[in-house]
Amino acid sequence: MPTGLVKHFDAREGCPGFWHLRLSAGKCPLACTYCYREGTTPARVGRNEYRVYEQADLEKAVDRWLRLSDERFEWRLRGRLPVHGNVLVAGESCDALVEPVLHHSKWLVPRFAPEHNPHGHTLLLRTKSVNVPLAAPHPHVVVEVSAGGYEEWEQGTSNTADGVGRMVWLRNQDWRVRWRMDPLKPDNFSLRGQFLAWRYNEGGWPELITLGTLRATAATYRKWPPQLQALVEREQPGKVFVLTDSQVYEVPEKPMHPWRVEPCARFDAYRDIMAALRSAGATCPIALCKEGKPMWAAVGLTAFEHCTCTA
Repeated sequence: MPTGLVKHFDAREGCPGFWHLRLSAGKCPLACTYCYREGTTPARVGRNEYRVYEQADLEKAVDRWLRLSDERFEWRLRGRLPVHGNVLVAGESCDALVEPVLHHSKWLVPRFAPEHNPHGHTLLLRTKSVNVPLAAPHPHVVVEVSAGGYEEWEQGTSNTADGVGRMVWLRNQDWRVRWRMDPLKPDNFSLRGQFLAWRYNEGGWPELITLGTLRATAATYRKWPPQLQALVEREQPGKVFVLTDSQVYEVPEKPMHPWRVEPCARFDAYRDIMAALRSAGATCPIALCKEGKPMWAAVGLTAFEHCTCTA
């Protein structure tokens, strides 16, 4: 059995940490140019062959995670501590519903039914593909549709209009749905928000909207074409940016992503799209991805309160 099929992404600046399930290994078939996977070790040394893990191995890994999550839940319950179900994210390292792994949704979704999952842990299926799960909707399973406006740097993904349309369809089929606009083009946020608002007034809002901007590790940045590299700048640890009269942003000592959109441009982008969404009547929570507490505070959000990977 392969090791590390369920792994924990440890907490760090801009992320509270989360559990993720690896359905496959190697380079994702969607091959988005900006994706952090383009700079990971397997990609750098040429081990790019895409392979899907066997169902039997994945079932053992998921069942073990559910068992350990139940034990943590019961331990907290005995200690009279706040209790809540854990979240397992499928789609962090490779799209969760792309064609080679899509068949896994047949057994993975029912695995989170009450008979296997008495404490109500959540499975989150993150996707940029055009596919939907091959199973009936379930209250402990969330489909997070991701699209943000960089379609020209993606292969095989749905465009934003199709992504929103598919999300409305999923809602009408009683799926829990979240919308991930990450990465977003900073110069297109307001228009994007108005467009989404118009579509959602037809089909209702998702339960959560997550916003994020273009970012890269050093290894990923080196593989980007010049057109993408020009959209970000190198983070300078300790450099301070004034976001509002009461909030400044200081670049952390060791940035998780040393190449990013400039902090003030990120703040303006988040503020503009949030204003457009709220003015259109969006009542669902909005969260940021891979942003530290100062950025959350500057846009009027409580840091990590509604992180899609943990909520």
